[in-house]
Amino acid sequence: MNPLFNDIQMRLFYLNHSPYSWHWNVRFRPQEAVYIGSDTCYITITCNQSGFHLTRDGQRLFTERYIRNLNELLPVLKRRWDVTPAIIRAVEYLSRVPVSH
Repeated sequence: MNPLFNDIQMRLFYLNHSPYSWHWNVRFRPQEAVYIGSDTCYITITCNQSGFHLTRDGQRLFTERYIRNLNELLPVLKRRWDVTPAIIRAVEYLSRVPVSH
């Protein structure tokens, strides 16, 4: 299982995040995938593939496989010009949620 997915899923459980709908720029399908952003530009983290990928207007723009947690994800996203502020804010918010590993 993808360690980045596990990290985010634990934080979403802690927040009692409602699955299957957008809240705080995050959509979550338990044991499947997390989408961070909006309907038009988002990153996808799946439970069975390492890392994440960035999608804009239905086209995959970027894939990064070697990200294990939110602390590693945030600097990568901040370096990309095509990542929206909504994605950055959501990841920053999630990174502040306490979680025990």
